[in-house]
Amino acid sequence: MHILRTIFCIHIIFLLNTYCIAQQSVGGKPMSCNILHLSTFKNAPVKTIELAALDKTKLRQDDDALNLQARFSAPISTQLNLKDTEHWTVLKNGDRIWRAKIEIESALGLYIAYENFEIPDGAKLWMYSEDLSQIKGAYTSRNNSTAKSFLTGEISGTSAIVEYYEPANVGGKGSFTISKVYEVYKRKMDKKSDHPYQVYEGFGDALNCHVNVNCPTGDNWQDEKRGVVKILRVFEEGMGYCSGSLINTTEADQTPYVLSAYHCIDGLTPIYNLWKFSFNYESLDCNNPTQDPIDYSLLGCNFRSGRQQSDFLLLELTDQIPSGYDPYFNGWNRSDSAVPSSSAIISHPQGDIKKISIDNDAAIIFNNNINWNNNVITPPNHHFLIDLDEGTLENGSSGSPLFDQNGAIVGQLHGGNSDCNQFINYFGRMSKSWDEGTTPETRLMDWLDPNNSGAVSQAPLDPPAATSATISGNILNANGVAVPNVEVVLSGDDNQTTTTNSAGEYTFSNLTIGGSYTIDPRKDTNPRNGLTPLDVILSFQGLTLQNPLSDLAEIAGNVSPSTPLNVTDLVISRRLQLFYLSSFPDVDSWEFSPSDLTLDNIQGDIINQNFIGLKMGDVDFSANPNQ
Repeated sequence: MHILRTIFCIHIIFLLNTYCIAQQSVGGKPMSCNILHLSTFKNAPVKTIELAALDKTKLRQDDDALNLQARFSAPISTQLNLKDTEHWTVLKNGDRIWRAKIEIESALGLYIAYENFEIPDGAKLWMYSEDLSQIKGAYTSRNNSTAKSFLTGEISGTSAIVEYYEPANVGGKGSFTISKVYEVYKRKMDKKSDHPYQVYEGFGDALNCHVNVNCPTGDNWQDEKRGVVKILRVFEEGMGYCSGSLINTTEADQTPYVLSAYHCIDGLTPIYNLWKFSFNYESLDCNNPTQDPIDYSLLGCNFRSGRQQSDFLLLELTDQIPSGYDPYFNGWNRSDSAVPSSSAIISHPQGDIKKISIDNDAAIIFNNNINWNNNVITPPNHHFLIDLDEGTLENGSSGSPLFDQNGAIVGQLHGGNSDCNQFINYFGRMSKSWDEGTTPETRLMDWLDPNNSGAVSQAPLDPPAATSATISGNILNANGVAVPNVEVVLSGDDNQTTTTNSAGEYTFSNLTIGGSYTIDPRKDTNPRNGLTPLDVILSFQGLTLQNPLSDLAEIAGNVSPSTPLNVTDLVISRRLQLFYLSSFPDVDSWEFSPSDLTLDNIQGDIINQNFIGLKMGDVDFSANPNQ
């Protein structure tokens, strides 16, 4: 029998401990809330760094003057780093934890940018809200990059805690400097009546006349949608969203190119290392979800080419796309005579979940100049005019691909006049983006046709999807020693059972992609292992507050169904020691934290989930984990 015991921090984290990927994080709770360390941090409040709030009036004036209407956050420079010794706490085993609470009084949310970012093997980084309702991470050595930069967030609210855990064996090898804190200073409700599209932040902010990509309208576009990504653009001046699409090359070699819009960078100072690309950010069906979908994302890109006249931008992601993300490299048609007889546009308006728009009529090659509101004038014949019949487009849709009736990209969204009542939009033509530029940095041909084959069109590429996923981890006791011979039971969409090895490790392989699973460790051997009269004495002292027990010891001593620790627990332990009982009547001889953990919608990467094993009744942790 397994009993869930709750201490506030533990209880909250268990409810949140479902698997997700964000910039390839490994999930898990912050180490300071691990039951091994609760007593250490119970009376050690995190040090607060208060930053001066941004001048919101000036920011909005700049937004209007500099055409930064799509910006929703702006940076505050800092130089907070791991050399700031007052933020360190050293644990009993020599491991240490660095924590800092960053607070901006009027902030609506926070993102944090890092320089000199280097996480050694075994170390972990989190960013989370003080009440633990929002957790980003854990990030590990997998998130290191040659650029040594990183980004965490958003945490909604006025503050966020950054926590870095470093094991003793890599002490001093980690480094990062928090170089910028991006304050979210406006939301959708800040919109002015004369600028109906100027402010957005993300999930749930799109207009209600949009059509989710998994509605019947999107039934014929289920492959193409897999190539469309949400782009969080990060600049020296702030942040905003655009859309884009993976695009195939004539080599069909899975080069991770993303086609988007030039005006997504025009006049700004991009920090490409921090741009985030989110895949599969969509509803499961036609309905708008009540919770933010899982964010499968990658961080970092390089500029390859772009040109204002047809408003195209080609980026190359820094990392290859994990097969578990199920990517799709959309095909294209660059012919000057390629005019769609009907069109589809898939985008992330307002940074929201994936939407689809349809024009059932032929596109029009617009034969006049277009005078944009940022003093840019684009020449005739460089854009398609589209009048939508279903759905709409907004800020954040910029850069979304224009698909022709055959599913080929023929352009990308520049802008227009769209809301729920008007539907005119303009798309830069791929035929003009292809070779009108005079250098590789101003045209597409050098990148999408690297061997100069002269191809006018290219079919899409659908790489083999990940066929399975893996869950693995280890089980250690309260002293950090491996617990072998634990039976670990996996149930859900697959059913497997394994046993921890001498290092306390377990692995479940060949699991179904997208499946949900419960992991249940069990060990019920030698109930008297580690039980001595001292355990009863220590439990009694803890019960009478003569010598309070640590949180972990109190859980181990609680051998009856009721909580907290009481006289019944002492009686049961003593009767077992004296052979009046042959086993604990209501619990197994070992219990594990977390208990009966469920992981939802797992993907193709290895998912790591560790457990702590507690020998019941053994409050001084003297039990031999090998027995």
